[in-house]
Amino acid sequence: SGGYYIACQADSIFAEPGTITGSIGVFGMIPILQKTMKENLGISYDTVRTGKYSAFGTPFYDFSPDESAIIQTRVEAIYEDFLEKVAKGRHMTRDAVHEIAQGRVWPGLEAQKIGLVDGIGGMDRALAAAAKLAGVEKYRTTEFPRTKTGIEQLVDQLTHNDKDENIKSSLIRSELGEFYPLYKSIRDIRRSQGLQARLPYELMVY
Repeated sequence: SGGYYIACQADSIFAEPGTITGSIGVFGMIPILQKTMKENLGISYDTVRTGKYSAFGTPFYDFSPDESAIIQTRVEAIYEDFLEKVAKGRHMTRDAVHEIAQGRVWPGLEAQKIGLVDGIGGMDRALAAAAKLAGVEKYRTTEFPRTKTGIEQLVDQLTHNDKDENIKSSLIRSELGEFYPLYKSIRDIRRSQGLQARLPYELMVY
């Protein structure tokens, strides 16, 4: 969905025969934790509101009919924007896009038939098309991050000891007890590379 949102304005779109293509759709979901917090953790809330919608979006209260309508309106607005962008990029009408959208996905071959992609192929086909569009006959590509050579991968495997890592994790788990999941979450975030799009909380189901 997000991938096609970005790609739909391109001069050409290519897909492999089995590539999952499309998913032109939008949905919204906001968790309601009131029952979970009260029954499982014994936590309840009291709220002082300054206006009709001052607690809107708080995950500890059910939505009113008006608030649900607001959320639905926003979701539909984003969907309409998605349709318009695809229609403009693929030179189709809004209604034609809607007929093949609504969150549905298509394999690459079918996507080509209905106008979502221009051709069947992978990275090489896309690079060739980009070079032709730019009027470039000779070109070279560089991959980032750089792929390690076979020797470098072998050295990594020989020098990385999973057993030591497992022993270290076991010691930390025994020391932290019930707080180990929190430690693990923080550790995983610190080890993450690149941009991260995350919720500001993590749900743990026992």
